Amino acid sequence: MIMNLDDALLFYAEREEKFASFGATILKRRSRQLDGLNAVVEKLGLPASFARCADELCMERVSLGYFDLCPGDPESLCSSLLALNGDTRNPSLPDNLLSVAGFDADIIAVAKGEPHHVNGTVFYVDVTSSPIPQVTAISDSFSDFLVLASALDQVILEGRDDPEAAINQLALNLGYAGYADKWQLIASMAV
Repeated sequence: MIMNLDDALLFYAEREEKFASFGATILKRRSRQLDGLNAVVEKLGLPASFARCADELCMERVSLGYFDLCPGDPESLCSSLLALNGDTRNPSLPDNLLSVAGFDADIIAVAKGEPHHVNGTVFYVDVTSSPIPQVTAISDSFSDFLVLASALDQVILEGRDDPEAAINQLALNLGYAGYADKWQLIASMAV
């Protein structure tokens, strides 16, 4: 099972040809620097963990199962981030959070980087099941979020029995006991 970001990158690299056959783009390292990222990070107050991942990993047109890593503008991560947190910002998203990805119609957000959340806690913001958004922390950093989301995708793609229990156990193994129940719920929605 995927236990770290290198495992996730290897998992997707091994399946690149299969994913490409139906037009999907895989998670992989960037081949060149992302133009404009520093300006977007500065303007929005994106946390360091997200900025590092955006700088190192190509997230445009990438979905990890139901997690869309670039929902605003699939061609440009910077444009996507500006759109999601600008004029088209979801009005139910709390002010201290920045929309960075999506899960079906719900929002994956990070806490603004300064001054209290330098690592950028990642939150699942349920905006579909209640008129009041339900905000739940799901990881301490964006890189850890990518590991858990990739592991969930792996469990589902490989057709493992009981994906809810598998992702719950992984969250526990990675030291996320407080987040395990939420990941188990996410897994149940993804199956």
